[in-house]
Amino acid sequence: MTTSKERPPRTIAHREFIAMLAAITATMALGIDMTLPAFTDIRAGFGLAADSPRVALTVTLYFLGVASAMLFYGPFTDRFGRKPVLYTSMSLYALGALGSALAPTFGVLIVSRFIWGMGAAGPRSLALAIGRDLYRGDHLARILAVVASVFMVVPAFAPLLGQVVLNFGSWRWVMAAPAAGVLMLAVWLIRLPESLPPDKRRPLTFDRTRHAIAAVFTNRVTTRSALAIMFDYGSFTAFLGSIQLIF
Repeated sequence: MTTSKERPPRTIAHREFIAMLAAITATMALGIDMTLPAFTDIRAGFGLAADSPRVALTVTLYFLGVASAMLFYGPFTDRFGRKPVLYTSMSLYALGALGSALAPTFGVLIVSRFIWGMGAAGPRSLALAIGRDLYRGDHLARILAVVASVFMVVPAFAPLLGQVVLNFGSWRWVMAAPAAGVLMLAVWLIRLPESLPPDKRRPLTFDRTRHAIAAVFTNRVTTRSALAIMFDYGSFTAFLGSIQLIF
């Protein structure tokens, strides 16, 4: 493995760049785990039974949104650049969060959670793409290790943050808080340079996208890894949806 690296334009410090990638990645976990303490209040707010499992749909639909959108961010970001697509996905994220916070019915809530998940898929994918654009080899591995560590730590603290917000307001404030967070992140990311210059972008065509998707699904290693992740996230989703009833 080569240890060569391509540093980004020196508009931001190296540590700030890593912090940005970590913050971008953390938005996905924040949208899941911060809302968990609000399940009881959500049931009460929509007149659901105290032990109703329907509230778990807020987690399930979020993950379905992530899964359905993640496949498309790659082709779009290769065509239009990283930052425009990143900002678009963050806008979708904020729209879903605000829609969840303002939802007049439970049906609107779960639809908004699906939209929220579609937006959350973008930062998760693009953080890795931006890192690969600018670094190679061992240096890239170290950066992604730090980013992955943050992604693993956020679920431990996000429920605590959600409970703090819940102590001062309703469950709707818990849903709205990530929208405020992603807005502040968007302002910070103005400092982040575009990592994919126009001359390295690829045309967006149906055939190219179809061949790329086929290449992924016909690769045995990728398919096996995807199946393992699917079963892992399936059990994880079931756990998150039922954890409050169990404990």
